[in-house]
Amino acid sequence: MNSFYPNSYYKNQKEYKRLMIVSWKRIGVKYDDFDDLYEVYIKTLNCSHCLKEFKNSRDRQLDHDHQSGKFRAIVCNACNVRDSYLKYPPHFTSKDKKQKCNKEYKKTNRDKLKEQNKEYYEENKDKYLEKGKKYREANKDKINLKVNCFFCAKEMLSRSLKRHYELGRCVIKPNICKKTI
Repeated sequence: MNSFYPNSYYKNQKEYKRLMIVSWKRIGVKYDDFDDLYEVYIKTLNCSHCLKEFKNSRDRQLDHDHQSGKFRAIVCNACNVRDSYLKYPPHFTSKDKKQKCNKEYKKTNRDKLKEQNKEYYEENKDKYLEKGKKYREANKDKINLKVNCFFCAKEMLSRSLKRHYELGRCVIKPNICKKTI
């Protein structure tokens, strides 16, 4: 017995086929001949995008367009989750090519991504403001900690120290580590 397929496949192949087709229909896959699609799915041993060999049946995924329901490809779980085969041309030979393509993708869709981020922020603005209030209340003593400037010995709140140096209120400007202040 091969460990590639689950035990249910070997016990009753017809039932396994029926359950797979039912699950595809339930998630919204639209295809003319599901029997033919199942045969292709079972016989596919490599990802159609990255050519990774499937180690087990869980690694193999049938991908479809979520709006139209049309079948797109049989890919590995990683390609399916990231939808990388939609963004990048197939069969990358190096990380540099993938990074270059990713930069081009971001460049061409920069305005769209900014608009999506603005919309998301506007929808969740109240939630973020509430989180900030809760954090400030819980960490009052850390935020309002009084410290002395290392150079002029002036007493101030810790959150004001960086601004104190940036505005040039000290004669000597130290290199400020962003992590410590």
